[in-house]
Amino acid sequence: MEVPSAPSAVIAQALTRIQPTSTLAGTAAATRQSELTKPPGSLGRLEDLATRIAAIRDEARPHLEQRLIVVAAGDHGVTSQGVSAWPSDEPNLVGLCDEAEIPLPDSSIDRVLMVHALETSEQVRPLLREVWRVLASGGRLMVVVPNRRGIWARVERTPFGTGSPFSPPQLERLMRDSMFSPTATLSALFFPPTQRRSLIRLAPAFENLGNRWAHALSGVLISEAGKQIFAATAQQAPRTRRIRQPQVAFPRSAAPRSGPNLTLLGS
Repeated sequence: MEVPSAPSAVIAQALTRIQPTSTLAGTAAATRQSELTKPPGSLGRLEDLATRIAAIRDEARPHLEQRLIVVAAGDHGVTSQGVSAWPSDEPNLVGLCDEAEIPLPDSSIDRVLMVHALETSEQVRPLLREVWRVLASGGRLMVVVPNRRGIWARVERTPFGTGSPFSPPQLERLMRDSMFSPTATLSALFFPPTQRRSLIRLAPAFENLGNRWAHALSGVLISEAGKQIFAATAQQAPRTRRIRQPQVAFPRSAAPRSGPNLTLLGS
Protein backbone atom coordinates (compact mmCIF):
# COMPACT_ATOMS: atom_id res chain seq x y z
CA MET A 1 0.00 0.00 0.00
CA GLU A 2 1.33 3.42 -0.99
CA VAL A 3 1.78 5.91 1.75
CA PRO A 4 0.30 9.28 0.78
CA SER A 5 2.83 12.05 0.48
CA ALA A 6 3.01 14.73 3.08
CA PRO A 7 1.19 17.96 2.21
CA SER A 8 4.44 19.89 2.16
CA ALA A 9 5.88 17.45 -0.39
CA VAL A 10 2.82 17.80 -2.63
CA ILE A 11 3.07 21.58 -2.47
CA ALA A 12 6.79 21.50 -3.22
CA GLN A 13 6.17 19.25 -6.20
CA ALA A 14 3.49 21.57 -7.52
CA LEU A 15 5.77 24.56 -7.12
CA THR A 16 8.46 22.94 -9.22
CA ARG A 17 5.99 22.60 -12.10
CA ILE A 18 5.19 26.32 -12.15
CA GLN A 19 6.92 28.06 -15.02
CA PRO A 20 7.17 31.76 -15.85
CA THR A 21 4.20 33.09 -17.78
CA SER A 22 4.53 33.52 -21.53
CA THR A 23 4.26 37.14 -22.59
CA LEU A 24 3.88 36.13 -26.24
CA ALA A 25 0.95 33.79 -25.57
CA GLY A 26 -0.74 36.38 -23.36
CA THR A 27 -0.42 39.07 -26.03
CA ALA A 28 -1.81 36.72 -28.67
CA ALA A 29 -4.77 35.84 -26.45
CA ALA A 30 -5.51 39.52 -25.75
CA THR A 31 -5.37 40.27 -29.49
CA ARG A 32 -7.83 37.48 -30.17
CA GLN A 33 -10.16 38.82 -27.50
CA SER A 34 -10.26 42.18 -29.28
CA GLU A 35 -11.14 40.50 -32.59
CA LEU A 36 -14.16 38.57 -31.30
CA THR A 37 -17.69 39.70 -32.15
CA LYS A 38 -18.50 41.58 -28.95
CA PRO A 39 -17.95 45.03 -27.49
CA PRO A 40 -14.35 45.43 -26.29
CA GLY A 41 -14.06 44.61 -22.60
CA SER A 42 -17.72 43.62 -22.27
CA LEU A 43 -16.86 40.39 -20.41
CA GLY A 44 -14.88 42.25 -17.76
CA ARG A 45 -12.69 40.10 -15.53
CA LEU A 46 -13.46 37.00 -17.60
CA GLU A 47 -11.36 38.38 -20.46
CA ASP A 48 -8.45 39.08 -18.10
CA LEU A 49 -8.74 35.56 -16.71
CA ALA A 50 -8.68 34.01 -20.21
CA THR A 51 -5.57 36.03 -21.12
CA ARG A 52 -3.86 35.01 -17.87
CA ILE A 53 -4.60 31.31 -18.43
CA ALA A 54 -3.16 31.56 -21.94
CA ALA A 55 0.02 33.09 -20.54
CA ILE A 56 0.29 30.40 -17.85
CA ARG A 57 -0.28 27.52 -20.30
CA ASP A 58 1.90 29.14 -22.98
CA GLU A 59 -0.90 28.68 -25.52
CA ALA A 60 -2.79 31.42 -27.30
CA ARG A 61 -5.94 29.26 -27.25
CA PRO A 62 -5.54 26.89 -24.29
CA HIS A 63 -7.83 23.90 -23.87
CA LEU A 64 -9.03 23.13 -20.36
CA GLU A 65 -10.23 19.59 -19.71
CA GLN A 66 -11.82 20.38 -16.35
CA ARG A 67 -13.64 23.69 -16.19
CA LEU A 68 -15.23 25.09 -13.08
CA ILE A 69 -17.13 28.38 -12.82
CA VAL A 70 -17.88 29.92 -9.43
CA VAL A 71 -20.50 32.69 -9.33
CA ALA A 72 -20.61 34.68 -6.12
CA ALA A 73 -22.00 38.04 -5.06
CA GLY A 74 -19.39 40.72 -4.58
CA ASP A 75 -18.46 44.34 -5.15
CA HIS A 76 -18.28 44.75 -8.93
CA GLY A 77 -17.70 48.48 -8.91
CA VAL A 78 -21.24 49.88 -8.82
CA THR A 79 -21.21 50.30 -5.03
CA SER A 80 -18.74 53.14 -5.47
CA GLN A 81 -21.49 54.91 -7.43
CA GLY A 82 -24.01 54.56 -4.63
CA VAL A 83 -25.66 51.29 -5.71
CA SER A 84 -25.96 48.59 -3.05
CA ALA A 85 -27.89 45.37 -2.48
CA TRP A 86 -30.99 46.78 -0.80
CA PRO A 87 -33.00 45.47 0.90
CA SER A 88 -30.85 42.62 2.19
CA ASP A 89 -33.68 40.15 2.93
CA GLU A 90 -35.79 40.76 -0.20
CA PRO A 91 -35.28 40.97 -3.97
CA ASN A 92 -33.00 43.85 -4.89
CA LEU A 93 -34.78 47.17 -5.43
CA VAL A 94 -31.72 49.23 -6.43
CA GLY A 95 -30.31 49.31 -9.95
CA LEU A 96 -27.86 51.15 -12.15
CA CYS A 97 -28.86 51.99 -15.73
CA ASP A 98 -28.43 54.57 -18.45
CA GLU A 99 -30.45 57.70 -17.74
CA ALA A 100 -32.07 57.64 -21.18
CA GLU A 101 -32.83 53.87 -21.16
CA ILE A 102 -34.78 52.97 -18.01
CA PRO A 103 -35.39 49.18 -18.04
CA LEU A 104 -39.09 49.41 -17.17
CA PRO A 105 -42.21 48.81 -19.30
CA ASP A 106 -44.34 51.64 -20.61
CA SER A 107 -46.87 53.13 -18.16
CA SER A 108 -45.73 50.88 -15.29
CA ILE A 109 -44.89 53.37 -12.52
CA ASP A 110 -47.29 55.57 -10.53
CA ARG A 111 -44.81 57.81 -8.70
CA VAL A 112 -41.26 58.93 -9.57
CA LEU A 113 -38.98 60.87 -7.22
CA MET A 114 -35.87 62.47 -8.76
CA VAL A 115 -33.17 63.82 -6.41
CA HIS A 116 -29.69 64.87 -7.60
CA ALA A 117 -30.77 63.93 -11.12
CA LEU A 118 -31.63 66.88 -13.34
CA GLU A 119 -28.79 69.15 -12.23
CA THR A 120 -26.16 66.46 -12.91
CA SER A 121 -27.69 64.84 -15.98
CA GLU A 122 -25.97 65.14 -19.35
CA GLN A 123 -29.25 64.32 -21.16
CA VAL A 124 -31.92 66.26 -19.29
CA ARG A 125 -34.68 66.17 -21.89
CA PRO A 126 -34.15 62.51 -22.92
CA LEU A 127 -34.21 61.61 -19.22
CA LEU A 128 -37.53 63.37 -18.66
CA ARG A 129 -38.98 61.82 -21.80
CA GLU A 130 -37.97 58.39 -20.50
CA VAL A 131 -39.62 59.14 -17.15
CA TRP A 132 -42.74 60.24 -19.04
CA ARG A 133 -42.72 56.90 -20.87
CA VAL A 134 -42.64 54.72 -17.74
CA LEU A 135 -45.20 56.83 -15.84
CA ALA A 136 -48.75 55.52 -15.90
CA SER A 137 -51.70 57.67 -16.87
CA GLY A 138 -52.30 60.00 -13.95
CA GLY A 139 -48.80 59.35 -12.58
CA ARG A 140 -46.96 62.00 -10.61
CA LEU A 141 -43.36 63.19 -10.84
CA MET A 142 -41.56 64.97 -7.98
CA VAL A 143 -38.26 66.69 -8.72
CA VAL A 144 -35.79 68.18 -6.22
CA VAL A 145 -33.24 70.54 -7.77
CA PRO A 146 -30.90 73.25 -6.41
CA ASN A 147 -32.20 76.79 -6.55
CA ARG A 148 -30.12 79.08 -8.75
CA ARG A 149 -30.50 81.98 -6.32
CA GLY A 150 -29.81 79.96 -3.20
CA ILE A 151 -26.59 79.77 -1.18
CA TRP A 152 -26.31 75.97 -1.40
CA ALA A 153 -25.80 76.08 -5.18
CA ARG A 154 -22.90 78.54 -4.76
CA VAL A 155 -20.85 76.43 -2.33
CA GLU A 156 -19.08 73.47 -3.96
CA ARG A 157 -18.72 71.41 -0.78
CA THR A 158 -22.49 71.04 -0.46
CA PRO A 159 -24.51 68.23 -2.09
CA PHE A 160 -26.11 70.83 -4.37
CA GLY A 161 -22.89 72.62 -5.30
CA THR A 162 -22.29 70.70 -8.53
CA GLY A 163 -24.23 70.58 -11.75
CA SER A 164 -26.66 73.10 -13.21
CA PRO A 165 -29.11 74.77 -10.78
CA PHE A 166 -32.55 75.97 -11.86
CA SER A 167 -34.73 78.97 -11.25
CA PRO A 168 -38.50 78.41 -10.80
CA PRO A 169 -39.37 79.65 -14.33
CA GLN A 170 -36.62 77.52 -15.87
CA LEU A 171 -37.82 74.41 -14.06
CA GLU A 172 -41.45 75.00 -15.02
CA ARG A 173 -40.52 75.60 -18.66
CA LEU A 174 -38.44 72.41 -18.74
CA MET A 175 -41.28 70.35 -17.29
CA ARG A 176 -43.81 71.70 -19.77
CA ASP A 177 -41.47 71.14 -22.72
CA SER A 178 -41.13 67.51 -21.59
CA MET A 179 -44.92 66.96 -21.59
CA PHE A 180 -45.49 67.37 -17.84
CA SER A 181 -48.05 69.63 -16.19
CA PRO A 182 -46.54 71.34 -13.11
CA THR A 183 -49.02 71.49 -10.25
CA ALA A 184 -46.91 73.00 -7.44
CA THR A 185 -43.39 74.30 -6.79
CA LEU A 186 -42.21 74.62 -3.20
CA SER A 187 -39.09 76.12 -1.62
CA ALA A 188 -37.07 74.40 1.09
CA LEU A 189 -33.68 74.36 2.85
CA PHE A 190 -33.26 77.95 4.02
CA PHE A 191 -30.59 77.08 6.56
CA PRO A 192 -27.11 78.13 5.33
CA PRO A 193 -24.51 75.42 4.57
CA THR A 194 -22.57 75.40 7.82
CA GLN A 195 -21.55 72.86 10.45
CA ARG A 196 -21.42 75.19 13.42
CA ARG A 197 -23.41 73.73 16.25
CA SER A 198 -24.43 77.13 17.52
CA LEU A 199 -26.18 77.81 14.21
CA ILE A 200 -27.54 74.30 13.71
CA ARG A 201 -29.71 74.82 16.77
CA LEU A 202 -31.34 77.72 14.94
CA ALA A 203 -32.27 75.61 11.89
CA PRO A 204 -36.03 75.50 12.68
CA ALA A 205 -36.07 79.28 13.01
CA PHE A 206 -34.29 79.70 9.67
CA GLU A 207 -36.83 77.42 7.98
CA ASN A 208 -39.81 79.27 9.45
CA LEU A 209 -38.47 82.68 8.44
CA GLY A 210 -37.55 81.45 4.96
CA ASN A 211 -40.99 79.99 4.34
CA ARG A 212 -42.52 83.35 5.20
CA TRP A 213 -40.19 85.96 3.77
CA ALA A 214 -37.38 84.48 1.64
CA HIS A 215 -38.72 81.97 -0.86
CA ALA A 216 -36.31 83.20 -3.53
CA LEU A 217 -33.27 82.35 -1.38
CA SER A 218 -34.13 78.71 -0.66
CA GLY A 219 -31.53 76.01 -1.17
CA VAL A 220 -33.69 73.68 -3.24
CA LEU A 221 -36.86 73.73 -5.31
CA ILE A 222 -39.39 70.90 -5.05
CA SER A 223 -41.64 70.62 -8.08
CA GLU A 224 -44.53 68.23 -8.57
CA ALA A 225 -45.99 67.56 -12.01
CA GLY A 226 -48.40 65.20 -13.68
CA LYS A 227 -48.06 63.27 -16.90
CA GLN A 228 -49.61 65.27 -19.70
CA ILE A 229 -51.61 63.28 -22.23
CA PHE A 230 -53.32 65.08 -25.09
CA ALA A 231 -56.70 63.71 -26.10
CA ALA A 232 -57.20 63.09 -29.79
CA THR A 233 -60.21 64.91 -31.27
CA ALA A 234 -61.93 63.93 -34.47
CA GLN A 235 -61.78 66.53 -37.21
CA GLN A 236 -64.80 67.16 -39.41
CA ALA A 237 -64.35 66.81 -43.11
CA PRO A 238 -64.24 70.19 -44.84
CA ARG A 239 -67.45 71.23 -46.54
CA THR A 240 -67.42 71.30 -50.31
CA ARG A 241 -69.25 73.89 -52.37
CA ARG A 242 -70.75 73.12 -55.71
CA ILE A 243 -69.36 75.52 -58.28
CA ARG A 244 -71.44 76.02 -61.38
CA GLN A 245 -69.70 76.41 -64.68
CA PRO A 246 -70.49 79.83 -66.14
CA GLN A 247 -72.31 80.01 -69.45
CA VAL A 248 -71.08 82.41 -72.11
CA ALA A 249 -73.51 83.88 -74.67
CA PHE A 250 -72.30 84.98 -78.08
CA PRO A 251 -74.18 86.87 -80.79
CA ARG A 252 -75.09 84.67 -83.73
CA SER A 253 -72.63 86.39 -86.00
CA ALA A 254 -69.72 86.22 -83.52
CA ALA A 255 -70.36 82.75 -82.19
CA PRO A 256 -67.65 80.23 -83.00
CA ARG A 257 -68.61 77.41 -85.28
CA SER A 258 -67.33 74.74 -82.92
CA GLY A 259 -66.01 74.66 -79.38
CA PRO A 260 -65.95 71.90 -76.85
CA ASN A 261 -66.56 74.07 -73.72
CA LEU A 262 -68.85 76.83 -75.09
CA THR A 263 -72.61 77.02 -75.13
CA LEU A 264 -74.35 79.00 -77.90
CA LEU A 265 -77.41 80.90 -76.90
CA GLY A 266 -79.53 82.90 -79.32
CA SER A 267 -82.92 83.33 -80.88
